[in-house]
Amino acid sequence: MKDDAAFLRAQAKKCRWLAQRINSQDVIDALLEMAGDYDRRAAEKESAPPQTPPS
Repeated sequence: MKDDAAFLRAQAKKCRWLAQRINSQDVIDALLEMAGDYDRRAAEKESAPPQTPPS
């Protein structure tokens, strides 16, 4: 689950990186919204209790 959170954080970072290089405010807003969504999803995964496989 940690790997999932790390992946989501990396995606958020990419969105922010792209947003800094775009001139269209609509695209910037969409990228920053996506980054926030990725960060929220990562936080949820990081705070979720570990899942144990069924025995």
